[in-house]
Amino acid sequence: MTYRGLLYIKHGRLGTKSEGPDYWLQTADGEYLLRFHDRAAWEPDFELEFYNRRIVEVDGEQPGELDDRTISVTGLWALPVTYIPRKDTQPHLGDAIRLGLRERVALADAPVELELTRINDSRCPIGAFCIWAGEAVLDLEVTLDSATPEEIQLTLESGKSELAGATVGSYRIEAKRLDPYPVLHQMGSERYPTELEKSIATLVVTHPGSS
Repeated sequence: MTYRGLLYIKHGRLGTKSEGPDYWLQTADGEYLLRFHDRAAWEPDFELEFYNRRIVEVDGEQPGELDDRTISVTGLWALPVTYIPRKDTQPHLGDAIRLGLRERVALADAPVELELTRINDSRCPIGAFCIWAGEAVLDLEVTLDSATPEEIQLTLESGKSELAGATVGSYRIEAKRLDPYPVLHQMGSERYPTELEKSIATLVVTHPGSS
């Protein structure tokens, strides 16, 4: 995924200057903690230091479903602008697309439309004991060039990343996460999972054959 914003440094994590520095990316939709090179807590990351207080473009991934504000950086470039870029109203290829149930979105730079038609979330909720970690299954309609929609199914299951992607035409659609993660709430003796109507899927569309 690609993020754009202001890279800056915070010192004194955990109340002492011996912990840190931490590197943050201020984007149009919030702050993200950056993790790049392996280092001790007190050591600087000299590559991130170089981009301090500069507008940058960051390629990276969020490491886990329960941590949506940390980016594991795979690439970093300075942008020739003096402002934090804001997201277009339409996403582009490679962007993180956040889609709710029965929502539809069209890409700005490709003839691709997506609609999330169904969610089946059987992931083991936080606070529960399960013999299986479970899975989240997303049903989508993918429309290319305004043709007849094609139905695909993407599955988020630990250790089976190949199930989270599908190819339609020359485009690759991948599911990255489904939020929020299920939690069992306690109200008297009744327990119930997170409502699916409030779930948001994060998807990425790429064009592997493009140069």
